[in-house]
Amino acid sequence: MTPGHRQEVRTVHRGAWLDYRVAEYRDVDGKLRRWEFVDRKGEQPAAEMVTRCRPSGDLLLVRQYRPALAADTIEFPARLIDPGETPGETALRELREETGYAGTVRSVSPVLCTTPGLASERIYLVEVDVDEHDPACGAPRGEGPDRDRIEVIRMPQHEAAAQLTAMAADGVVIDSRVWAYLMG
Repeated sequence: MTPGHRQEVRTVHRGAWLDYRVAEYRDVDGKLRRWEFVDRKGEQPAAEMVTRCRPSGDLLLVRQYRPALAADTIEFPARLIDPGETPGETALRELREETGYAGTVRSVSPVLCTTPGLASERIYLVEVDVDEHDPACGAPRGEGPDRDRIEVIRMPQHEAAAQLTAMAADGVVIDSRVWAYLMG
C-alpha cells in the first residue's frame, strides 16, 4: 500500500444525514494510523453562494440557528447539489428559495473542501450577481421550507467586518468562509 492512502474505512455509526467513520491508513513512515471523520450520505457536494448586489456591492448573507454550535450563525446561502444539476443551477434555485432574490452566475470554483480534518464534505463556491434594479429582487422573502427559520441579511461589504464583529460579540458565530472572503 502507498503511504498516505486509506487501507480500510469502517462505518461506526449511521445517522439520517451523516455517517461516523474510522479510516485506517499508513503514514509516510509506514506506520498504521486511524482517523475519525464524518461522511455525508450520498457524498453530495454543496453549492455555496458568494452573492453580491449590483451596483452597490452589498453582500447577501443568511442568519440561522445551528444545533451543532447551539448558536445562530452568519453564512453564505448554500444547498446540496441535486443529482443532474450543476452547481450554478443549484445556487440560483437556492438563492430564490432561501432569500427570495434572483441572480446570475458569475463564476464557479473547482471542488473545494471545508473541514478536511473532520468531514469529507465538498463544496463549490458560486459567485452570483443580483441586479438591484430587477423587479424580481424586491423585498426578500424566501420560498423554501426553511423560510421561517432563516433571516436574510443584506450588508454593505465595506461595513461587514465591523457589523459581523459586533454580532459575534453578541454570541453569533461567523462562518469562516464569510470571514475569509472579507479578509481576502
